[in-house]
Amino acid sequence: MGLFSRATPELVAVDCSRIPRTIAREPRYRGKPSYALFIFDPAGEFRVWAVLDEDALYFDRDGNGDLTEPGKRIPAKRTENTLDMGALLASIGRSADLAEIPEAARVVTLKQCTYDVGRLPVPGTKLVHTGLVFSTSENLPGVFFRMKWCGEHTVLAGSHMDGWPRFAPSPGAAPVLRPTVLGPLTFKLAREGVLTIGEESNVALRLGHEGSGEASFCAVNDEYLRPGKDRIFATLVAPTASGEEARVRTEIKGHC
Repeated sequence: MGLFSRATPELVAVDCSRIPRTIAREPRYRGKPSYALFIFDPAGEFRVWAVLDEDALYFDRDGNGDLTEPGKRIPAKRTENTLDMGALLASIGRSADLAEIPEAARVVTLKQCTYDVGRLPVPGTKLVHTGLVFSTSENLPGVFFRMKWCGEHTVLAGSHMDGWPRFAPSPGAAPVLRPTVLGPLTFKLAREGVLTIGEESNVALRLGHEGSGEASFCAVNDEYLRPGKDRIFATLVAPTASGEEARVRTEIKGHC
């Protein structure tokens, strides 16, 4: 377990599982809609619905709950891209993992739909987020999300281990996500690993905020951390041979 915090504007804690999930007005959808709710301000009050339809994303830009207003329907942009898993793994120093991927799955054609939201001013504040993008793929379940908090720091939703956030078939079941760089941030494993007593181990962690729902963790990008300035501590908790609890606190001194 662990926490990371920096001197930033205060982030009001919100229990995402208790947030009411209702929409004031919805359009007539062409297909079966799927829903997610996002929190985009430090106070936890600017809550925005994102609803995926057959060929568009409805995004409640001003947070008033009316998805029928002009400018809230974003049409899909369809693309096809080739993903070379060997090159991808090599770029992050994990070439050895390629052996675990079947030969037929090492080069994949991704058919994607991208929904470019762009800028998002936060009402009542000077905050303006930029680069908001959603995308889906025929090859992968869930919805990918990326943005720049205040136009500066990248925040991503989902991961290779957890997958991408799963939008729900109804507002009442919708996941709630909180993409922000404001702390305190929590740790989450980026990939599974085993720690063996007496041996050196590498553990990949992400920093961010857990939401409510499957794969709802929103992580800050590595660019947010400042080597030599930010101090990150983690506490390892494990049972001893006698059944007692052992705790070891250590400083994380590097990141990839």
